[in-house]
Amino acid sequence: MIIISSTKVHECEEILDRIWKIRKEYKLYHKSSDTQTEEEQKKNFKHHLKVLIKLEQLLKSSNLTGQSDERNVLSTDDDDDIQTTNSSKPSKEELESDQPMDTSDIKDFEVVNLENLERNQDLESQIQRLLSKNSEFEITDARLKEANDTIQTLKDENDRIQAKYKSFKDLDDRLKDSNDLIQSLTEENERISKVLKSPEEKTKKMVMSLQKKLKEEVKQKDNLSTMCDKYKSAYQKLQITNQTQEDRLSKVAGMKMKDNNPAIADLSDPNRPEKLSEKFREIYDNAWTNLLDAITEKTGESDDICVKQIVSALMVCTLEILSNKLVN
Repeated sequence: MIIISSTKVHECEEILDRIWKIRKEYKLYHKSSDTQTEEEQKKNFKHHLKVLIKLEQLLKSSNLTGQSDERNVLSTDDDDDIQTTNSSKPSKEELESDQPMDTSDIKDFEVVNLENLERNQDLESQIQRLLSKNSEFEITDARLKEANDTIQTLKDENDRIQAKYKSFKDLDDRLKDSNDLIQSLTEENERISKVLKSPEEKTKKMVMSLQKKLKEEVKQKDNLSTMCDKYKSAYQKLQITNQTQEDRLSKVAGMKMKDNNPAIADLSDPNRPEKLSEKFREIYDNAWTNLLDAITEKTGESDDICVKQIVSALMVCTLEILSNKLVN
């Protein structure tokens, strides 16, 4: 007869429930793996595998016999912890429930045990599939890296081919330009050859005609040069005659204007009244200042005294001139 405590059954059921939750969690995560990076997928995948393997080992080691009523189940990883513990002390009801079970209870437990075994086998198959998927992921990753390397190599090869194609295209354009130039030079050569093949007599006639025209042009140029010199000398003579006539006319006109007309002064006369007044003003200004400087320097007196002396001398001179005029 198999004797098992209710706490052990409860503990096993709790562990199985957690296993199924982990399985569901992995399935949900696998669906949304497109949004995760490759490293995160591998990390979470390995984490779930470790949890499932440890729980499977824990179930196998317990064998559902209830050898100990107090057991701690611990499954740890770098990120998540799963821990199952039974109560520290069984209660009175639990101690009473440790009594031998009847046949119906044993059958029920066997059914539960079979279900648990089936679930365990299912978990093992899931683990194997996950391991195979992991290996497939690694193979796919290696193939993906190889494909990326191949793509990069093809891109580099494509760039190199494009560069060569561009250089070939440039060479082709240059070749077309060279062909066009050769064609134009060939046509020009043919035209020059036709000109050179013209009769020699025709060329001689053209040369003689041009020489004759050149002689006529030179003769005509000499005649024109002689006529130009004659016209130039005649023009110079006319200019001299015209200038002489203009001088004579200006003198005659001036004499007619001054004759019996005292209001018009002869600008060529240096003793005309306006010129005499300018000379007197210049003499007065210069002589006055020079006389004042000489008297002040010689006598050493003030400017006022010297000015009075000069005025007195001027008055004496003026009176003497007037007296001489009256006597005459």
